[in-house]
Amino acid sequence: NTLCGSAVFSVSDGFKSETRECAHADVKRSAGDRIILWRVIDTIGLHDTDISQKEVLDRFSLFADRTADGIDAFLFVVRWGRFKPEHDAALASFASNCGEAA
Repeated sequence: NTLCGSAVFSVSDGFKSETRECAHADVKRSAGDRIILWRVIDTIGLHDTDISQKEVLDRFSLFADRTADGIDAFLFVVRWGRFKPEHDAALASFASNCGEAA
């Protein structure tokens, strides 16, 4: 939502993932005299959901259908505070699904 400049995606106030399916928002940003189009994609959380890990990974992989122009950056977002073992596990899942170079 910060990248979009408004509350485009639902946000959880707890530890469970709010996002159940991939979603995206197309955002226009000005860069001097140019307008740049960003596609911001919100994916399902990798380890904080109530569904099976296989279903999580199946849903997560659907983000690729929304990236016809390629991917410039990934942001791995966690709550402020200590980086916990479950965060490390989620990052490892991300790397195994998207590749180490991601």
